[in-house]
Amino acid sequence: MLDPREANWSARNWAARRIFMDIRGLSVRRSGPNASFLLLSGMIFFLALHCSAGPVQPRTTFSVEKDVVYQQSASYSLLADVYLPATPEASRPAILVLHGGSWQRGSKERMEDVAEQLAGQGFVVFNANYRLAPDHPYPAQIQDVRKAIEYMRKNASDWSMDPDRIGVLGYSAGGHLALLLGLLPGSENTRVQAVVTAGAPTDLTAYGDIVTMHRLLQAEYRTNPEIYRQASPLFHASSSAPPMLLIHGTYDWIVPVSHARKLTRAMVEKGGNIDLVELSDGHMGTTLGVNEESLKATVDFFQLRLASR
Repeated sequence: MLDPREANWSARNWAARRIFMDIRGLSVRRSGPNASFLLLSGMIFFLALHCSAGPVQPRTTFSVEKDVVYQQSASYSLLADVYLPATPEASRPAILVLHGGSWQRGSKERMEDVAEQLAGQGFVVFNANYRLAPDHPYPAQIQDVRKAIEYMRKNASDWSMDPDRIGVLGYSAGGHLALLLGLLPGSENTRVQAVVTAGAPTDLTAYGDIVTMHRLLQAEYRTNPEIYRQASPLFHASSSAPPMLLIHGTYDWIVPVSHARKLTRAMVEKGGNIDLVELSDGHMGTTLGVNEESLKATVDFFQLRLASR
């Protein structure tokens, strides 16, 4: 648990953004450059993250193992890039990174910048591809990201990685998968200890019958709403989920900020551990490798939640 006195938000960082939460009628806003906030709702605390002024500076160099095959079948191979920091620690925290692309396109190359930034902070990074719709409809994607976590744990000793300190970070569709990885029941070998998302859809029922959903779920909402609910993080909110950080743009018209707010509210009501950072930006503006504020919040969150125990 982070002591609110540890928060050190700068006026510059907050010039163009705010944190806003509306839980059961209680609004909490950032009100000054030296303030921190603490919201108590039942057993849940919403805590300000520490964000330093200025860019995130790398702490170490790293090497990259490109195109590692982490899952293979007769019809496909799934690849990932492994980033290994040049730090002396024998057991380092790790992060699975998941790209966006409406579940239908995109690849790990889209997340190279953020993977490099995280590796430069001393995290082992596994930047992975996953199967795409419509050729591979849901739940193929969540099956793949679970396999990625299993592969990471299998190779923990080779990578000087702590198998008990694994986080997942995803943007857009990748954020949706990251949330499901944290929220859906799974084996001990697929559990993660922290989740960060940017621009993540949380309620697929809100989209109704659009082509993207049909391709992903191979079903129409009007005839099979249950699969839309099953694939929506919102309906799996739980107190047993790992700590989560949602980053969302208030001007996101592709995935409206209501997705993040609804999941935040649901997690609070269930007794979960979740933080919401809202940026005055759009969908692409929250891309973690591009937006400095997103990156700083992400690094600080993972450093806190994946710290040595």
